[in-house]
Amino acid sequence: MSKRKDIIRVGDMVRVITPEVFVRCGYPLDFKEAREHVDAEMEQSIWDIIKALSTMGDKRRNDRIFKRKPRVYRRILNALTYDYVSLKGFGGNERSIYTRSVPELAGSMRSVCGIRYVKTGTRYAGYGGKSFGFGDYDDYEPPGLANAKTHKLLRIGPVVIIGGELFFPQIYGPKIDSWIEACHVEKLLEDD
Repeated sequence: MSKRKDIIRVGDMVRVITPEVFVRCGYPLDFKEAREHVDAEMEQSIWDIIKALSTMGDKRRNDRIFKRKPRVYRRILNALTYDYVSLKGFGGNERSIYTRSVPELAGSMRSVCGIRYVKTGTRYAGYGGKSFGFGDYDDYEPPGLANAKTHKLLRIGPVVIIGGELFFPQIYGPKIDSWIEACHVEKLLEDD
């Protein structure tokens, strides 16, 4: 456990101040929500495509397609969803953090099990010039994020006290641990 109050590392103890759990970082149009929408709109059409595929060609290949129907369905659905999200421009150019409130976490003591970083900002398109046979290219600027800000996320897990000793279970799962932004917790020093 590190002693500096301003640096949080794996293994440190933290107290949750604001119980805002990280859901995702990205653009406004969520791929999962878009997939549910496309699934509701296109379900019958996708099954018609799979049925048409299964009647073409030799029987051995058709049997393989029928055995893998759910997998083929998911692949077609994901491809259609990606096109849908692309056509909608991912919902906008603003990349931000999305959270959900979990009031039970407020004031709880947790251990830091992992750390990762995400970036937010406004997406801008890149641009580039062409060479007209002279070998040099005009200005080139790759796409990126304007006003980019880096956010530190902490994977917080439960803390168990056994016989007065702190124990950090190494069993992680969706119900046991969560990601939370570092600004929503305070580090506990050994004397706290």
